[in-house]
Amino acid sequence: MTMKVNGIKYGIDRITTYLRRKPWLKRLAYRVGIRSKGRWVYTKSVLQWITDPYYKRQFPALYRLFVSYCQVWITLFRGEKVFGAGILLHSLILVQRAFSPQTSRRFNFPELGVFLDLEDPRFLAAGNEIIRGDIDRVLSLFIQEGDTIVDVGANQGAYSVIAGKYVGASGLIVSIEPQPQFASNIKKSLELGQRCRFEVHQMAVGDSDGTVDLIIPRSYSGTAGVYPEHSGLGKHRKLRVPLKRFDGSIDWKNFPGSIFIKLDIEGSEFAFLKGAEEMIGTMSPLLLMEINPSSLSASKTDEKELLELLINLGYTHYRYLDNVATFYPIRSLVIDEVCNVLFSKSEVPS
Repeated sequence: MTMKVNGIKYGIDRITTYLRRKPWLKRLAYRVGIRSKGRWVYTKSVLQWITDPYYKRQFPALYRLFVSYCQVWITLFRGEKVFGAGILLHSLILVQRAFSPQTSRRFNFPELGVFLDLEDPRFLAAGNEIIRGDIDRVLSLFIQEGDTIVDVGANQGAYSVIAGKYVGASGLIVSIEPQPQFASNIKKSLELGQRCRFEVHQMAVGDSDGTVDLIIPRSYSGTAGVYPEHSGLGKHRKLRVPLKRFDGSIDWKNFPGSIFIKLDIEGSEFAFLKGAEEMIGTMSPLLLMEINPSSLSASKTDEKELLELLINLGYTHYRYLDNVATFYPIRSLVIDEVCNVLFSKSEVPS
């Protein structure tokens, strides 16, 4: 009996492995909604903040139904996923849209007023990021008063709005986000804070100037990008946005202090680096980059090609955010899963 069960398990594992290697099947799963890259926002660890009565009161009345549902599920059921939360939220978004075209909402967080777009489920993660303090911990380590932070791929703007606490009145925030609604919200949020100088640029960045189709998944804007093989797997919309080289579109020569770049642009990282070579060579910024094997593959960027470009730009070492005291030589980096990597030009012994 045991041998029979093990044989069945082995057969299922073989079939599953085979199917996972079929790109057409993966695309089909996204198309019909079986898979979604934004599913992780409907987990208890992400949703916990909205159940706090202080934040629940700040939601529109219709959205409080969603909050109440999550609250009941978190209280009564085990497991990390809040089943049915995604379907419910998207249904309420459609109903809300019929009553009001206004999708942005101001939320009051500790020390921050932030405008979030409630039509995009990514707002759930943005609020969690602000409250949880992970971004604060990163910025407190690397940003001092008078420095510049460049938030490339700002999305709903968590990094940008939090950075104001660290760069101070003499520092600068440069926020780059191609989605117009998000860029507008970031600007309004930064105007509320009045902590420092800031620039918000509504554009995509790359190694050329022009326009480009931004592919925005309907389920989750966090994977919006320009490569269909990564951003266009499920239901999505396209938006024509400006495309510019960083070197030619930003007044980077007047950046104050040290430069910290957060780069998260779903496969366009290589193109950004090519379009910012002069700034990087001159200013030697610290670079925090999200690297995703899926988006690299979609952009047809080889891992070795990306690392060689970083080396040519002068980067020598990398670190992980969970252990920033340990440096590794850049050539030792292996990219086999999504990771946030901090690149520096400091030759610190590993």
